[in-house]
Amino acid sequence: MTRLRNKLLVAALSLLVPLAVVELGLRIAGYDPFGDMLSGMRDEPGELLSKDFLRESDDEVLVYELAPNAKTHAWEADIETNAYGFRDREYALEKPAGVERIVALGDSATFGVKLAPEVLWPELLEARSPLGDTPLEVLNLGIVGYDALEEVAFFERVGAQFAPDLVIVALHINDLGYASPTREYIQRVSTYGSPWYRVRLLQFVRSRLDALSVARQQKRLASDEVFVTENARWITPLDADDPQIARIDAFAANYAAAGLPGEHRYVKWFGSRERVGKLRFAFERLAHLGERDGFEVAVFCVPWLGDAGNEAIYDAAYEIARAEAEHAGFAFVPVVHESRSAGHDDLRIDKRDFGHPNARGHRIIANVLADWLRAHLAR
Repeated sequence: MTRLRNKLLVAALSLLVPLAVVELGLRIAGYDPFGDMLSGMRDEPGELLSKDFLRESDDEVLVYELAPNAKTHAWEADIETNAYGFRDREYALEKPAGVERIVALGDSATFGVKLAPEVLWPELLEARSPLGDTPLEVLNLGIVGYDALEEVAFFERVGAQFAPDLVIVALHINDLGYASPTREYIQRVSTYGSPWYRVRLLQFVRSRLDALSVARQQKRLASDEVFVTENARWITPLDADDPQIARIDAFAANYAAAGLPGEHRYVKWFGSRERVGKLRFAFERLAHLGERDGFEVAVFCVPWLGDAGNEAIYDAAYEIARAEAEHAGFAFVPVVHESRSAGHDDLRIDKRDFGHPNARGHRIIANVLADWLRAHLAR
């Protein structure tokens, strides 16, 4: 019996010692993602407090939102939010006399992952002040991972109270669906505060398992069947004689015939009547708010910077977006020609990131919008 006990002890030690070494190594390396994430941010188990950077939303459309007055490092950038939970300086609710006020809506490309706020197109447009002696304010309400309807819902919840004269929607290719893992992440983060996760090795294992699980969930959410089921309330059916149907169906056929690789998976969504129907619902909701509150709306498409050789397919997607904008009574500002002329390869934030423009790309967008704004207000 003693010999068996000794053998079991030796076996346990032979297992525990390597694990202890790995744990020590992770601690020496400063590996503590869950601790850094949750330190000082939790009160009751499972409850995310307002000082969390990300928190669950009680809005029926929004799954998550940014917390007000938060400061952290996320998405490879130093992030600070203002008192209203968006990444910009503080603005008074009441617009100052003589000021033209614009609200910018968008996703991660407008929010500015991997970039400082001063190089983003809303900040650059505000700094250029293309209206002569008229002061200009541009509030950046871009939120990472939001689709078009979430952007509108966030504007209705937060941005509308700032009484803008103009809303500019930066529509991204992936805004017709759920392209960000953030919605899955926010539903998991409340479990990371368990005392067990003080063990760095368990953090490492859990983070790897969650990455695999989130990837599977992303694939599930990307399917058209799941999209229709989860968004049925927010899809405007297109009439049989609507010319947009011919554009969508032709796009779907051309996309299928092209046999494009995975990095073009988001543009495929413009070949779905239901996804375009949700975009129409979002634009109709924004148009209603504009009629109620007296602001105009303009839309532009954030250029996909990996479109080389497939420009015709992307242009067809932008045409569908333009038609939806004009159907809602919005202005459409073409940006892609200027960005292509500058060279899309040179505008990527890094070589493998086709969706996020670098500082020069944001400058081009701001310049195009400034020229359009100057001409628009001169009419």
